[in-house]
Amino acid sequence: MDICLFSKTIFYGTEYVPHREITRKILQMRGNETSDDFDFIEYNQMIQQYQNRSFVEKQIVYKYSQDYKIPLISHRVWATDVKKPRELVELIGNRAKNSLQATYKYLDNSARKQGQKWTHILWVQDKELVPNTLKLFTKFGVTVRSVYELEAMQDERIRKQFEFYVQDGPRAPAAASDFIRAIAIFELGGMYFDNDQTINLWDYNINHYFDFVSTRLLTQYSVIGLANAFFAAKQGHPILENYIKIMVDMFKFLDEEDERSYTQNSCNSRTVGLTLFGTGPTVFTVVAYNLFNQDGNQDGLIYEDWESNQLANIDVIDENGQEKSLTIKVRSFDMMSNSWTKGFQDNQLFGLPELYSF
Repeated sequence: MDICLFSKTIFYGTEYVPHREITRKILQMRGNETSDDFDFIEYNQMIQQYQNRSFVEKQIVYKYSQDYKIPLISHRVWATDVKKPRELVELIGNRAKNSLQATYKYLDNSARKQGQKWTHILWVQDKELVPNTLKLFTKFGVTVRSVYELEAMQDERIRKQFEFYVQDGPRAPAAASDFIRAIAIFELGGMYFDNDQTINLWDYNINHYFDFVSTRLLTQYSVIGLANAFFAAKQGHPILENYIKIMVDMFKFLDEEDERSYTQNSCNSRTVGLTLFGTGPTVFTVVAYNLFNQDGNQDGLIYEDWESNQLANIDVIDENGQEKSLTIKVRSFDMMSNSWTKGFQDNQLFGLPELYSF
């Protein structure tokens, strides 16, 4: 039996424990045996190196690719309860709608100057569930597609895991979005960004030099992690492949309580911990740190600067074969709606998790 106490600091939970568990799982998946007394000290020292910007940016020399490594495909996700569907356009104000339009317009115009073209996709369960959202995004030149078109959704357990997130409330729509964004980027490649994310400067050197790129996020007081609200990758990147594997491996249905890991116990799994420790930045960060710049991939991190600017200073071999320093610039803004918190309702809980139903 679990007795749960959810503190008001749920935003900064104890993430070292899931870090260790996920690391062990990744090592095992890649054929490395690890014991139950896995030495987390060495791993902790490794991830602490990623707090040093020069360590990240100077790991490798990035080689220019004439063809885009990351395709010009943008992905967004909207997940809702099929029995009580909610339209995205009902939940966002005019400012967010204007931001959606401005971002798509900027990306299209900037690509045109490169002689290129973006493909924009919004992933939903069923287009008939959200006709007003469909109408709005179609107006912006976005193709609205069903999540069930994704190859991974042919796997029954993956499909049922997604549907678990979006049933009864829904339980965890942000977890559903985390799940689908990873699958979509893995299968098609491209860039994912949240529905409340604005982009008004995109550097196409990202597509020429990087196989994977993400922005930084303070996931806990001593570890700067990665934001899965805004990232991009080539098709089939191992970070996304293992991110999906970990989300599937750690997830258990309600009738599988005895199979739960201690980091997804019944306290976490019936609260926003299902998202925070099961699919969100905690998982994304530790998977990426374990696989960064491995297997010949060129991966990058973009750091925040003043006025919503994000920068990466890297050493490259450019299109002319010359080695030089390059600053990559992105300007974006996250409105940080943080809908995954569900109003921090878990802060009010103390007691038996069996008595609490999401």
